Amino acid sequence: MQEGYALRFVPEKLRTAEICLEAVKKEGYALRYVPEEFVTAELCLEAVKCKGTGDKFGYELEMAVEEAAKASDVSILEVLECIKGGGSLPQEARDIFLDEFCVDTLRFVPEELKTEELCLEAVNSNGMGLKYVPEELKTKELCLVAMNSNGAALKYVPEELKTAELCLKAVKSHGLGLEHVPIELKMAELCLEAVKKSGWALQFVPEEFKTMELCFKAVISDASGLEFVPAEFKTGELCLEAIKQEHCGSMIKFVPEKFKTEELCLEALNNDPFNEVHKYIPEKYLPRTAASLQTPADTCSSSYVSSRE
Repeated sequence: MQEGYALRFVPEKLRTAEICLEAVKKEGYALRYVPEEFVTAELCLEAVKCKGTGDKFGYELEMAVEEAAKASDVSILEVLECIKGGGSLPQEARDIFLDEFCVDTLRFVPEELKTEELCLEAVNSNGMGLKYVPEELKTKELCLVAMNSNGAALKYVPEELKTAELCLKAVKSHGLGLEHVPIELKMAELCLEAVKKSGWALQFVPEEFKTMELCFKAVISDASGLEFVPAEFKTGELCLEAIKQEHCGSMIKFVPEKFKTEELCLEALNNDPFNEVHKYIPEKYLPRTAASLQTPADTCSSSYVSSRE
């Protein structure tokens, strides 16, 4: 089987133990489609060790985007814009997207087959698998391995195991892990590491640690961080840096009116794949920037919509 994830298209009566084993060796997530009688300790271990993605990305991304859009009553294009770094989603929609798309193979392993060895292999392949590790098997060692793989899994680390060392590893791996760092462990150095990895993590930085330098590094890392920059640290230069990033023209909604220059507005329009930026452009600039409203990205967006109708 060339792509393990294709197991979902094989009729159940034709899914043999051999075919299933080959499928999970190529794509661990294919365990989801293995008949119950073939789910053994050996097969599960092979599945969680696999780091391949097969064609899961396109198929699961489509499903996750649709579910997130339904939950938050926003358009599919708005969800895609957020994924590309050009906006943010309501918390409920973000959680649903992550649950649908970032599902780990360990979720499909029967509880009775979850051993320390298997769980360690699982979180080494994908730290988010920590969500499905039984509480009694969550050790300091296992959690550290998970943080090295994906710091966002800090959400699933027991509070008593959260140390300064573990939290620093988490945010260095995934900046948004900062959301789940205990307040007493949120120090300036740790917050800086988090926003350098993901500007969006700025929303989880205590106000006393938000400096001009930290905010600038956050926005350089990810334009979406501009939303969480305090007003006193927003400068024309900082706002322009955010707008200039690919597909991030929509960040103009977080730019104070006094910094909306003609140059910035043109940058926003040219970086607007969903043709929504014009709503935030001052009227005095609209006649001069009208020619910039139609971009090659508009054609891409239209094609996506048409393909779904």
